Amino acid sequence: MKPRFISPRQMSEITECFLKKFNPSDSIPVDIDFIAEKYFGIDIVPSPGLMHEAQVDALTSMDLTQINVDEEKFKLGSNRARFSIAHELGHIYLHKNYILSKKFSNEKDWREFILTDIHRDPMETQANMFAAHVLMPRSHLAKEFAKAKEALLKPLSAKDKKVAVAAGDKALAVYAARSMAKIFDVSEVYAKNRVTNWLENGY
Repeated sequence: MKPRFISPRQMSEITECFLKKFNPSDSIPVDIDFIAEKYFGIDIVPSPGLMHEAQVDALTSMDLTQINVDEEKFKLGSNRARFSIAHELGHIYLHKNYILSKKFSNEKDWREFILTDIHRDPMETQANMFAAHVLMPRSHLAKEFAKAKEALLKPLSAKDKKVAVAAGDKALAVYAARSMAKIFDVSEVYAKNRVTNWLENGY
């Protein structure tokens, strides 16, 4: 058994269904901690030294009932911690059947799998896509990008505005991501990547 292939378009559809069910108010920023705890019964646990020990921000327990988050990032309430929780929830939501089929018998084998197994590469990509789509829902991107774009262009002279518009939305996405990151409570890097992919693909 292998993880199923999920295209970016399919991921967009999957996460839109996910958000309709678990974030019915369509509010932003998406309360990913609340979703994980209320709807999936997952405990989010600050773990001292996790980054130092395993070189990751977050790890899911073998029984898929607990997400351990590096304590320092969790206490800071960082947007990186939010993305990591969404990423781990993505594994649980998308890959639960595959993971359970592996029938891990001990924590050592589980950790070896989640930290080193080459077959997890597609799963990591999918979990990253899931987190990006859930934390920056497509239903809000057009509106928030338009607002950010307007704010960027407003103080410019007519000449500079013309140049900026001519450069295109993809060029403006780098700058728009700064304010959009705050709206969605994600990092500027993730905001830029999400907006750029949305502009290129429409989802």
